[in-house]
Amino acid sequence: MLPRLGPETVRAYLARLGNPGVSLDANGLSSLLRAHLRALPFHNLALLAGEATAPGDSPVEAAVEGNLAGLGGTCHLLTTPFIALLRTLGFEAWLAGATVRETGNHVVGVVRLPEGRFIVDVGSGHPCMHPLPLDGAGFDFTAYGTTFRFERDGHEGHRLRRTLPNGQGETVYRLTPEPRSHDSFFQPETSPSLQAVRLSEWALASVQDGRYQRFAGGLASTRPVPGWEAMAELLHITFGLPESLIRQALHALRRRVPDLLEGVRNPRPSPRIIVSLAVTDRAESTAELLESLIGNLGAREEGSVGVLILDNGQGRDQEREAALEVILESSRSRGLQVTRLKARDELKRLAPSQRCGLLPCGLNVPLPIGASRALQTSLLHEHLRTGVLGLPHPGDGGGPVAVWMLDDDLSFRRLRGTSEGFVEEPVKDLLDRVEALWAQHPEVSVALGTCTGAPPIPGYATLRVQMHDLAGNLREMAEREPNTNWAPAPGPRHLPDYYYDHARGSADHLRAAFPWTPPGRAPWRVRDAFRTLCVAFTRVPHGQQVTRPVLYQPVETLAPSRHRGGNALFLDLDALVAAPYPVLRGEDGVMTRRADTLWAHLIAREPLLRLVQAELDLLHGRRDGDGNSPLATHQPDVIALRGFVEGQERGVVLARLLEHKSPEPPPAVEQEVSSRRDLLAHGREALRREAEQARSALTRPEAWWWRDEEDAATARACAVALEQVELLAGAVDALADPSLPERLADFARHVVSILPTWRTTWD
Repeated sequence: MLPRLGPETVRAYLARLGNPGVSLDANGLSSLLRAHLRALPFHNLALLAGEATAPGDSPVEAAVEGNLAGLGGTCHLLTTPFIALLRTLGFEAWLAGATVRETGNHVVGVVRLPEGRFIVDVGSGHPCMHPLPLDGAGFDFTAYGTTFRFERDGHEGHRLRRTLPNGQGETVYRLTPEPRSHDSFFQPETSPSLQAVRLSEWALASVQDGRYQRFAGGLASTRPVPGWEAMAELLHITFGLPESLIRQALHALRRRVPDLLEGVRNPRPSPRIIVSLAVTDRAESTAELLESLIGNLGAREEGSVGVLILDNGQGRDQEREAALEVILESSRSRGLQVTRLKARDELKRLAPSQRCGLLPCGLNVPLPIGASRALQTSLLHEHLRTGVLGLPHPGDGGGPVAVWMLDDDLSFRRLRGTSEGFVEEPVKDLLDRVEALWAQHPEVSVALGTCTGAPPIPGYATLRVQMHDLAGNLREMAEREPNTNWAPAPGPRHLPDYYYDHARGSADHLRAAFPWTPPGRAPWRVRDAFRTLCVAFTRVPHGQQVTRPVLYQPVETLAPSRHRGGNALFLDLDALVAAPYPVLRGEDGVMTRRADTLWAHLIAREPLLRLVQAELDLLHGRRDGDGNSPLATHQPDVIALRGFVEGQERGVVLARLLEHKSPEPPPAVEQEVSSRRDLLAHGREALRREAEQARSALTRPEAWWWRDEEDAATARACAVALEQVELLAGAVDALADPSLPERLADFARHVVSILPTWRTTWD
């Protein structure tokens, strides 16, 4: 007889399961079963380590304590406590034996309900997400990509069968439902093999020896585990197992089978790569990206890298259409597989997200970033299952595939600081890094790449710091003779968010003027520095960051990150479709931005997915009038900028709300909106003060640049740009609508609540 659990133990057990509702019927049993399967992993590490039972505890008590701690284990450590919990809650339940390899070596549970008798199996590593009916006809179900059938086997027995990928069936186990005592089960033998399975609402992850597999959203991935350290990292991070147990189990296993993981280390498959990008009237940027990508191909086989181009333009500019097609044909002739699709022909693919209220209806090209990402995701999902796009795919026999989703204003180059200035240089080993990440870090699902060059934020959010830099450098230059040496010290790039006007926390970067580094190589004269600074500042009203570019910094560790921008590498294919890119359109027609960040916060809620920042540094470029933000083209467009800022700031607030796992109360949401408005207002006032100081320094009659006509012309152009920035600064205002806090909070709650429904659209 299994012991009854005490009230405190029951409360702790249910808390470990996520506090599912308890009702003594089929629905209540199903709820508890699913919660148990998702809360506690299946694995044989305790057997390998020789610690299946804690000293001094009875086997049942030790197993219960292990489950309360989230340890999980084999059927003996999972099913027995679950049946004890069910009995304590009031279910009529008992243990029964099943046969996998040896008679009665697997423990299952039987529960009698008014609807009949049911098998519950929480300890086989298979996703038996439903109670299996013992009475009546056979029962078919599909879970995590595997089809099962539970059926009679002879007069009294039953069996569980599953369908293999080749279409053939195999028996998982046979069983008889007669009650058995816990003492009648023998301790399973320790085989020289490692097994672990973890389920979540989204995915199934399993590892057996050196083979790591995942399934979710209709997509399967298989990756190698190339060594004992990689295995320890995977078991701890992805499967949630304690490091002490992992160390003991792997130490014991390594002594018995020292070469267990050698077979996956050499040779190992290299992933092929699909680069996916949406292009919007930026043919020149697309050409730079593809040209630099070709420079990374090296000696790779033709067809090992494919490119999906989602054309998000309106198609009205025939010259631009022709230029883009020439670029794509040239890329194809040099070894790239390139498929181009027009977004306007694929809009129906947005319907699932629109039905779930995650994207506005009636969208047209050019699509907002969130909708563009959603469209790419849909196209890639279909291709990875069918190969419809003619790009590398897992079913073509050529090996595994990873997906690299990029913005079209990136290129495979980087900006590096040297003693002679800033140097833009090609990066030739990025595809090698992708292969290394895929092969050496199975615990990483998505690698978020770094960027150099233009900071990954809108131009309006950099106006203040650049005005501050302009004023500080002009004052310094006015004190120097124009033909003397200009040797700028490095800017304080160690300061957090040093390029961002509206950063929270320290304001040190707002007080520090970054010395101007002219283009080209040193040495420079003061006059060179002045002229290049003034010319560069004329690009600031167009949304460019010229005084504080991001420089290459090595990334030493794979740190968790949610800073998703236009550089994301998907190593686990199911991560592509694990979360949406929400966009809210207000009654005023303004659509929220920051969909990438919202996606990252939603992904961070999934325990079987891990996002990290990795050294995949790309050059981020901006050009005048390239559509990055509606700052001045020829004349400042204050109305367009105000709408842009409104959408961006609403997205910022949504990101803050989704950053928290539990819904924020209304006062907290109102405070978030209010503090953001205050931050913008403070930034506007500070920018006006900075502009006055910059104007004062620039227009000093005694300044040496007014003595030379070429210098003076450059100064006048800078003065015009300064006025444009001041005009644009007045549009950096948002979040005034008093109904916004409630609407944004409602949308954030809706996004979280609809997520399970949205995910079913990929099955």
